[in-house]
Amino acid sequence: MGVTIHYRLGQEKEFVKSTLDSAQKVANGMKEEAKERGIDFKIKRENSKKLVIDIAGCESLMFDFKSVKKVKEQGKGKWDYENETLFKENGIGKVDEDLFYTSGFCKTQFAEDIIEHLWVADLIRVVASRCKLTDVSDEGDYYHTGKIEDAIKGIIENGKMIDKLGDMLGGLDSKKYNIVKGNTKIKE
Repeated sequence: MGVTIHYRLGQEKEFVKSTLDSAQKVANGMKEEAKERGIDFKIKRENSKKLVIDIAGCESLMFDFKSVKKVKEQGKGKWDYENETLFKENGIGKVDEDLFYTSGFCKTQFAEDIIEHLWVADLIRVVASRCKLTDVSDEGDYYHTGKIEDAIKGIIENGKMIDKLGDMLGGLDSKKYNIVKGNTKIKE
């Protein structure tokens, strides 16, 4: 629960490395700014098809491109339902076995600074802009509108909703259940 940015991306095998190289270059620039702001920012490049970025209070942003065959062999996620739907929605109709895919989400609800949400969205945008197939949704709306106010409003409203739900569950044994609060350091 909390504001997240979801993504499903498809890229031609020969362009996966250069796509992630571009994202890593942008992330390196962000890392410098993060250092100046005192924000924790880590970049891990595990191989030519995988890039992981950790930004302070956000969940890990991971681009891990794999072939359709590899994904199906590993049995990860709901490949057939989620991705077949994506292909139909985009008029493709069937899985392109030649593309490499990555999908995931990055929760930004507990970011300490709104810039963290922007960085996540902008890094996804860098990768998505080079991909052949993209599907991105931002519960904070910034990814599509470019308006920082939308992200701030989304995070604050979502935090209030989480708090209300937590209050409703407040009668539960707090030693037995971990009740999450939606408190955010992000202000209007």
